[in-house]
Amino acid sequence: MHPAVCDQKLKYEGRMHQLIFVRVGPSSFAADPRYFGMNSESLPYPSAFSADVEKRIEAMEAHSEGRLHHAELLLHALEHQASFPVAMLLTCDPARPNWEFIGYDVGERSDTHWSAIRWMQDFWYDGEEAQWIPKLNAHGLIPDLATAEAFLEAYLRSDDSVLSGNREQDLALYGIFPIWRFVPPYNWAKDAKITDLLWFLETERALRVDRTDFPSGFTMVDVFVGEVILVLQLGPGELALSKVVPGDADFGSVADERFEDYEGLSLKLWSLFRQYHRF
Repeated sequence: MHPAVCDQKLKYEGRMHQLIFVRVGPSSFAADPRYFGMNSESLPYPSAFSADVEKRIEAMEAHSEGRLHHAELLLHALEHQASFPVAMLLTCDPARPNWEFIGYDVGERSDTHWSAIRWMQDFWYDGEEAQWIPKLNAHGLIPDLATAEAFLEAYLRSDDSVLSGNREQDLALYGIFPIWRFVPPYNWAKDAKITDLLWFLETERALRVDRTDFPSGFTMVDVFVGEVILVLQLGPGELALSKVVPGDADFGSVADERFEDYEGLSLKLWSLFRQYHRF
């Protein structure tokens, strides 16, 4: 009844974007203000981002199949640049790490992403929404498929003026959608311990520390230890270290070593400092 896996061909006329960038916050005029689904608050075009970034957002939403890695990088850039919280949702299972299922939405198979859950007060005038709101989860969505199917049937029986009364025709336009939210991995470029360590190396140990922050939300830090440069690559889910020695022509974007936590990185750094007789 609903697309479960991303890249599956959707069988209806027109085009529904599987990927949606939204603004995080209460959904105005929603039956449940907690609602956080495919019809969540849109990004405030055109004032929030540059024209170039807006085009990238629109292009990614329109053609996300096979490009989720690029979409995740784009979200990191939006988080870095925006003055308000943003999120990225999918109406299908991405089968990738760092995505969480948050519930089922029910609504229109179109790029408007109209949700009957959000707007249930607009077509139920006799208080019928009161029996459904308690069944919603913390995201204002339906937690299980059976309840979502029952909600869809109840909606199709409603007096909403857009319904044709022809079940087959209405089911071609309205359906159930699993909502997945991207949960960005920890951004090591903002880690307080690393910031303090770099301050210590530069201030207390008189080492040259050059930091470059990129619009993508990633950061590269060069720590000069004598003739050797230790390169930290920091960002969402990225905690890596490379070493550049004089005459090294093989340095590239692939790190020498990656770490799961600050302690592992710190132990490696101090080992290298001792190796090059700086401390």
